[in-house]
Amino acid sequence: MKQRIFSLLTIIFTIALTCLVLTSCMSSNNKNDAGGWYPNYAPGYDYTEDDNGDNDFMFGESYNQINENPFYNTSYESSSYFSMDSFTASYANLRRYIENNQALNGNVIKTDELINYFNYDLETPEDGETFKVTSEMSVAPWNDAHHVITIGVATEEAEYIESVGNNVVFLIDSSGSMSSSNKLPLLKEAFLLLLEKLNPNDRISIVTYASGVSVKADGMYADEKLQLSKIIDRLTASGGTNGSGGIQKAYELAEKYFVPGGINRVVLATDGDFNIGISSNEELKAFIQEKASSGVYLSVLGFGMGNYQDSKVETLAKYGNGLYAYVDNLQEAKKVLVDDFNKTMITVAKDVKNKVTFNPALVESYRLIGYENKTISQEDFENEESDAGELGSGHQTLVTYEVVLKPNMYSSIQEVFNLQINYKDPTSNESKTFVYSASDADLNNKEVSEDHKFALCLVEFSLILRNSVYRGTASYENLLNRLSQLDSAKTDELRHEFVTLAETAFERKLVAHPAYENNPLDGVIVKIYTSFGCINARYEYGSEINYTTVMLNLFGKVPANKEFRVCTDSAMTLELTPRQVTYDMEIYVVDVK
Repeated sequence: MKQRIFSLLTIIFTIALTCLVLTSCMSSNNKNDAGGWYPNYAPGYDYTEDDNGDNDFMFGESYNQINENPFYNTSYESSSYFSMDSFTASYANLRRYIENNQALNGNVIKTDELINYFNYDLETPEDGETFKVTSEMSVAPWNDAHHVITIGVATEEAEYIESVGNNVVFLIDSSGSMSSSNKLPLLKEAFLLLLEKLNPNDRISIVTYASGVSVKADGMYADEKLQLSKIIDRLTASGGTNGSGGIQKAYELAEKYFVPGGINRVVLATDGDFNIGISSNEELKAFIQEKASSGVYLSVLGFGMGNYQDSKVETLAKYGNGLYAYVDNLQEAKKVLVDDFNKTMITVAKDVKNKVTFNPALVESYRLIGYENKTISQEDFENEESDAGELGSGHQTLVTYEVVLKPNMYSSIQEVFNLQINYKDPTSNESKTFVYSASDADLNNKEVSEDHKFALCLVEFSLILRNSVYRGTASYENLLNRLSQLDSAKTDELRHEFVTLAETAFERKLVAHPAYENNPLDGVIVKIYTSFGCINARYEYGSEINYTTVMLNLFGKVPANKEFRVCTDSAMTLELTPRQVTYDMEIYVVDVK
């Protein structure tokens, strides 16, 4: 190991001496001369194990990799592209980890889903409009040299139409892995709550899957509630998990009773542990995309712990025109299926794609907070046929950007950013566009709302838990102090619950296990710091780190006539274990010309 790292150092210093102009590096806690950021020392937080050794990482659970979005210099890339959806699962899942005193996987933390779990007092769309957008800006609580912009997007509120009659398929995982009390028994209570919300003339089908697939109800009317309740109540858990077979049958029934102009939806409840039929994420993606073309929408409810397969459930929801929520208790089931019934059941915007463009004259660099697994390319944004997320009735989304402003920010009234939303009407499939812009006059010199302040508390919580390279001065002490000043954190039940979770995390000195990709021993993580932020790059042992590979990591290409000056920091660690992973090496790109 020492030999490998020494070899890498030799490569770096050779490059620095022969190809580049070395400059001196300042302390790793300080900002460099070009405005770049050096890493902060790790805060004094760490997970602790209880006396019984029960605080072990949930190795049986599966999550998609989360790599935090970096800063982008607006001189090279002024636009940010991402898909917007109605996913809120991460918050309830994170709550489960904290309340059960479990060691935390960093990939559980999806900051956008933490923020969008909560309700906000956003302006609602006017008649005939699908969206209403507002924006606010304040200094970042974790870095007083940066600002944070929140972009609030509210969707129109559509009513659940009784006269049309709707078509809902309950797809229930009844395999042996669902036998514990927080899975099938909780699932049954949740579906009984949903049944009570449906209209008498809605058509209800119930499909279960284990080793095989069984149709328990075939297009029954919802006014047969007693019979439907008995079917749900009699369900038991046993056998394997033929999830793909269950999905196939559920969509067959949804298409059989399809209601033109009505709601056609499969509501899937599972722990995601597919072990019969299609099971890989890539195969599930192709399979569910084909089903999504039928015009049937999907709501995915995740249940359980220990073997929970978040990566599979997220894949189904993401590519199946879906919504994704995690249900850890009956109160959460009530929130998703009763309180947020219209959001869960009614889609008002399909394939929602966003382009946020910052004005390079006013904004030096920006970083999209969250949405790591939902970023898209410019080509996908412009392609009307490319898939993206769906938004439900009355849904509220706060998108957050951390930005570095230029000194002339306040010198004139100019556009700071422009938002373009491309989407489709869920009924007609007609492509539409919504545009919004905000000037410095709109964003400056205004008292920000409690919603904005609370969203920033959620961002700071995420930065602390991740021990993020972007955390700056974020700390539990600062977070709890700011929460104590918010009236809504005392009066709103869900926000008050978050305060309790933050206090518990502080008491445990909780920091998540690093979110690494595959085996951390497979290569070296190099952090490339620039005047516009930080890029994480992973190199396999024995690979060459040179001018070309660095430029590819910075810009995705090798720009013509670009040069950079660099300095290196020799501080590193030889310890690479699942308990404690720190970065092997840093490259400080002081300037790019």
